Amino acid sequence: RVKDTYYELYLGHQKETLLQDQRKILIQVISAVRSQYTLGRVPQAAVLSLQVEEANLIEELLKVESAIKVKQNELNHLLGHSET
Repeated sequence: RVKDTYYELYLGHQKETLLQDQRKILIQVISAVRSQYTLGRVPQAAVLSLQVEEANLIEELLKVESAIKVKQNELNHLLGHSET
């Protein structure tokens, strides 16, 4: 059980890093598309669609962060450490 929990915690951290990287890229894309919208080159729907995608990404990131905390506490319990 300790191995499984540790592995799940590791995967959670990997997913968190991936989502953070995706969000950084998405923020850059939103900025570029917003500039194009200001110039009249893309429709407003394109900007709104990307903003919805960012909101979904943030929601997923919050879920992953919560799961990491749960797994960390579970691992601490299995190892007999106090919870943090």
